[in-house]
Amino acid sequence: MPVVEAEISSLVRLSGIKRDALLESLPHLGLDIESSDSRGVRVEYSPNRPDYATEYGIAQGLRGLAGVEAGSPRLPLQRRGAYSLRAARAPRDRPAITAIAARGGLLGERGVQQLLSMQEDLHAGIGRRRRASSIGLHNIDAMRFPLEYAAVSRGETMAPLGSKRVITLSEVLETTEQGAEYGGLLADGERVPALTDAQGTVVSFPPIINSSRTAITPATRGILVEVTGMERRHVEDALSVVAATLAAAGFGLHEVGVSGGGNATPRLEPRRMQVHADLVCGTLGVELSPKEIAECIRRSRIDATASGKKISCSVPRHRFDIIGEMDLVEEALLGHGLGRLSPELPAQEAAGSASPESSGIARVSACMVGLGHTEVVNASLVGEPALRGLADAEVASMPAVASPKSRAHTTLRPSLVPGLLDVLSRNVHESYPQRLFEVGTAFARGDPVAERTVLAAASAHSAASFTEAKSAAAAVLRLLGHDIATRAAPHVAYAAGHSADIVAGGRVVGTVGDVRADALARLRIREPVAAFELDLGPLWARPGPQPRKKRVYRRRARPGPRKRVAGAAKG
Repeated sequence: MPVVEAEISSLVRLSGIKRDALLESLPHLGLDIESSDSRGVRVEYSPNRPDYATEYGIAQGLRGLAGVEAGSPRLPLQRRGAYSLRAARAPRDRPAITAIAARGGLLGERGVQQLLSMQEDLHAGIGRRRRASSIGLHNIDAMRFPLEYAAVSRGETMAPLGSKRVITLSEVLETTEQGAEYGGLLADGERVPALTDAQGTVVSFPPIINSSRTAITPATRGILVEVTGMERRHVEDALSVVAATLAAAGFGLHEVGVSGGGNATPRLEPRRMQVHADLVCGTLGVELSPKEIAECIRRSRIDATASGKKISCSVPRHRFDIIGEMDLVEEALLGHGLGRLSPELPAQEAAGSASPESSGIARVSACMVGLGHTEVVNASLVGEPALRGLADAEVASMPAVASPKSRAHTTLRPSLVPGLLDVLSRNVHESYPQRLFEVGTAFARGDPVAERTVLAAASAHSAASFTEAKSAAAAVLRLLGHDIATRAAPHVAYAAGHSADIVAGGRVVGTVGDVRADALARLRIREPVAAFELDLGPLWARPGPQPRKKRVYRRRARPGPRKRVAGAAKG
């Protein structure tokens, strides 16, 4: 979890709250206090709330809880500014760009440090290590407009941040720490993304590094924020957080007109959402009127008005962590005050214990580990392309997610084998053999959606074979008290003539086979792979062999010296 170090005196000055009340209020913002002393406090914040990465964002939240301010912070964006950016020739592999100018404020040394720290936290979080979005911060007075974002030759030159030496972009990739770490995000080719000013000077080489010429300092009074990435939504998410922080720090925001391509000027308008009062009261276990709920949400720095039993909310652009009604319920809880809730103890005490299925899964997992396999855990939501040609069911019949938020999470997985192959494809650079297994839930379309507890295993090495996979499946079945039988049968994931159904107790409980060579080639797996999958549900019915009870051996008492019988003859 990311951490921010804040000066207590700065928080008191920015929030208008006394020291003791301030420290008591921080946990009610969802911040965990790691440590504190007379001068500062070190707090941990959720990656979903990057606006808490600076003292300015924390102070805004504190003012809301204390009732000093309520509702959404204002972001006055001045239109028709003198700042423009051309993106008609934006690189295809990183086409999205947006920008904003901030003037009239002064961060100081501590403010600059926190802004740069927030920049890196955004890169690591919503930026997906700069793959989805990367942020550039520039001294706006050190560049000439209009700017241009385009693909340029690797032979173009710049002085990378932290250096005065001018080198080519190819040398930036080869000689700098950032080039070594993030150069793999760029497509192969002679041209790379770059942001240049009106004089043709490279001021940014996204997502790698900025130019030292435009570096910001504690004395900088004008800042250009530019964000590049794969999709417009991702770059605008990142920009909105930085813009909100700079506005809270006292900067005025100015539009940067972006022309060409699929880009546009920044959109910082709030989103409209509603929540029902009954949902809030029922979830929190409190009786609040719609107007009281609206006031609680306003204390969480979100505009809200009550109309009947519905509360209409205007969610700030940088609060992209709020997706549905339950998120607004949580904001109402924070505004109401966690300390005002009265906990209720359960009416009766009961001791918990593992269910038979959980105990069985633990035994199966231990068996697979004993066979030399490593356990992995994959997401239940997958993308259709990852399953096409490998799953046992047709893509059209798979349980689909309504309104998916990502192309990588559109379908509930019908099989666990594709997930194992995906893990193998991400580890082709590691040594072999590689043996993996997973115990998880597989799904099938229905009303309701059918769920199965499944064991899947895959073995990748030069000698991987049907026989090896069958032997591992047989060991699991024996553990559960079943004998294994196989019956030749085609399967879409396995090579023709190298696949079979696994039969136990007179019914088909799984499949086994050698994964098709074309599927391995598509995943760039260079070694043969054998796999099996077992439906564990039917196998719980017959208990497996129980562990043998330990015999208790009692040591006999050692006989003492024989007593001499009176009158007995001597030997």
